[in-house]
Parts: sequence; C-alpha cells; structure tokens
Amino acid sequence: MSVDVHTGEQKLLLKDARIGEIAFNRVDRSLMGVRHVFGQTQFVRIPYPYDSWQAVYTFPYGFLPYDLDISPDGRLLSASMTEPNADEFLRVWNLIFHIHLARPGAVNVLSPAHEKIALAIGELW
Repeated sequence: MSVDVHTGEQKLLLKDARIGEIAFNRVDRSLMGVRHVFGQTQFVRIPYPYDSWQAVYTFPYGFLPYDLDISPDGRLLSASMTEPNADEFLRVWNLIFHIHLARPGAVNVLSPAHEKIALAIGELW
C-alpha cells in the first residue's frame, strides 16, 4: 500500500504478494523481503516503484530467514536464519556479486551454503 502523505490518497501496489521482513536498499531504492509460498520461503526483490517483485532465491523446506537488513552501501544482505534442526545463525550474502538478481526470471542466485559468514564479534558495518 502506498499513501501520499500530502493528500492521503492510497494505492495498492502488490496484491496478495505475502511479502514481509522488508529491508530498504538506499542505493537503488529497491526492497528485499521474505515471501512464503507453498510451505517454502523465498527472498524476493521489489524494484522501485514497487509495483512488481522477483523471486531471488527459494530456501529448502524448513529454512526461515527473518530480520533482514541491507548495508548502507547496498553491497550486503544479512538475515537471521532458523534451520530445520532449530539452529539459528546470522547469514550474510554479497548482493553486488549477485547483481544479475535484478533480471526477470533469475532464481536461485544466492547460495547460503557457500556464502555463510560467521560473525563472532564486532559490527557488520
């Protein structure tokens, strides 16, 4: 839903999209979010002006990302992850490396197994 703060006019942007856990990328004004579909979870990208979305990665059943955040430079996407065995991790993906995720039809371009970063101490950015 979009609301014009001056007029109060409302506009529906994405009907029945079921996207939550939204993070804003200030570099390109896109949004990244989590969508639940058929018992699985997907990362989705919503490019400005937010009237369409693209599936970026579908997680295997039981893997649930939440608390998404994007670094100020737009390079990194982080999310807390719950896995089927109840383990929880902080995962970080390099969005610049996966710049082609913006192309329509691109799926499974993020690979959590290969890009997991363990953060023991300090701040991410």
